[in-house]
Amino acid sequence: MCGIAALSLKSCNAIPKVIKMLLALQHRGQESTGIAFINSSLNVYKGFGLVPDVFRHVDITELNSSTAIGHVRYSTTGSRRSIYEVQPFLLNVSNKSFSIAFNGNIVNHHYIRREILKNSTFKTETDTETIGLLIARSLVDEGFDYVEALRSSMSILDGAYSLTLLTSDGYIVAARDPYGFKPLSYGIVDNGFTIASESIAIECIDGICIGDVQPGEVLVIANGEVVERIQAYPPLRRAMCMFEFVYFSRPDSIINGKLIHEVRKNLGRALYRANPIKADFTAPIPDSGRSSALGFAEESGIPFEEVIMKNRYIGRTFILPESDARRNAVELKFHIVRRLVENRGVVVVDDSIVRGVTLTRIIPLMKAKGCREVHVRIACPPILYPCFMGIDFPTERELIASRHSVEEIREIINADTLIYNTVEDLCRGIGCSSEDLCLACLTGKYPLRSSYNYDELQSLFRG
Repeated sequence: MCGIAALSLKSCNAIPKVIKMLLALQHRGQESTGIAFINSSLNVYKGFGLVPDVFRHVDITELNSSTAIGHVRYSTTGSRRSIYEVQPFLLNVSNKSFSIAFNGNIVNHHYIRREILKNSTFKTETDTETIGLLIARSLVDEGFDYVEALRSSMSILDGAYSLTLLTSDGYIVAARDPYGFKPLSYGIVDNGFTIASESIAIECIDGICIGDVQPGEVLVIANGEVVERIQAYPPLRRAMCMFEFVYFSRPDSIINGKLIHEVRKNLGRALYRANPIKADFTAPIPDSGRSSALGFAEESGIPFEEVIMKNRYIGRTFILPESDARRNAVELKFHIVRRLVENRGVVVVDDSIVRGVTLTRIIPLMKAKGCREVHVRIACPPILYPCFMGIDFPTERELIASRHSVEEIREIINADTLIYNTVEDLCRGIGCSSEDLCLACLTGKYPLRSSYNYDELQSLFRG
């Protein structure tokens, strides 16, 4: 899962605004970041770390371009330590070039890669290079028509992708896969047009979010305007990733017309309705459990209280690349307020349990501080199956719910009770039919065009 941003202006410098958009999308990736822009030629500037760290020593006034794209990375394929794998990528085709910023996971990229290797060499192991080289090959075949090249590429690609291209002649091209797995919003700003993974990135530059790029759609933007908009590939059944609503997207973003904060409050309300309980406080696991905890508190009448304090200088632990890093970060990240939990019963609400690292450490800390009872409520149903479409749990062995029953998980995390939302309550809270969402990690039913060997995919994506 990554974040992408693009901005085309009729005049003025787009680069500072794209960097600001990337800051608004920082939650989607913390490993590396970069921008592509045109300054006499197509250029890329990128590095490891958070957005402020990478661009701290750059004199933005020396980088001037009315068109730019940007990316923040949370890697699910390839290496996390190679600068070649930091996006945007720059690809040269004949005497032309383009840059690509991509969010998603190409399920058949290993098969496509083997085919491309017959005529090309790779610098990286990432599927971003695979999709970039596929588009490059299609450009040659389609006479350098980017819409037709993407149409051709879409007929081959299987999986999740929202992407932007910046061409050497100043066009931004945006595309979304035919299932619409990953979000991609568009909007207007004074003097231009913009694309981003989430609406909040558009709003942060005083833009107005108009809507979403539709599944299978391609937008071409130049000089601050949409110059072409085409349904390049027929949309398949919609399969928006449910994890965007539960965890990944910012609560102040609007996706598919739905405010994420309200969706998560709905999920919290459903948790209380399904299993009423008495307690002294409702407490979130900050920050991702806060909206659902507010909904639970409103529905139950159990006062909302922040009994778990968060160190704001530690990032999102789920998207840290190594399990040891996640465990260490949890211990540094959270502090239990003894005066609030001592001799009290607390309902702890979180967005999901993936590996179980966070709650396995937090609940014993709460009880060590004198908490009488800890009742855990989880907005997302049990995650039983791996994700091959861009969330970083590609094998069953790392999913606690695939190896343990709910009762066993309750014992492992040391909770007094443990209740999850059902799949039906999840869909109702999001406001979508199960046929409009990707629920593969909950049901094992993968909305893909082709059939794959399940064990082989786990092996391939394990790396």
